[in-house]
Parts: sequence; structure tokens; C-alpha cells
Amino acid sequence: MHPDMSKAIINDRVRRMREEAKAAAKAAKAKGRRK
Repeated sequence: MHPDMSKAIINDRVRRMREEAKAAAKAAKAKGRRK
């Protein structure tokens, strides 16, 4: 694998993790409001 390829894959993974974290935070906030 080229270094650039692995770098792109890592960046993609980080972006996905951040998106999931944002979604989880939103869900947690929504749950908190419901109570």
C-alpha cells in the first residue's frame, strides 16, 4: 500500500468516527430532553 493510500483511509476512518460521535451526542441530548 502507498503511504498516501493508508493516510486517506485513516482520514476517512477519523471522519466517520467524528460523525458517529456527533450523532451519538445528538441522540444523548434528545434522550435527556425527553425525560
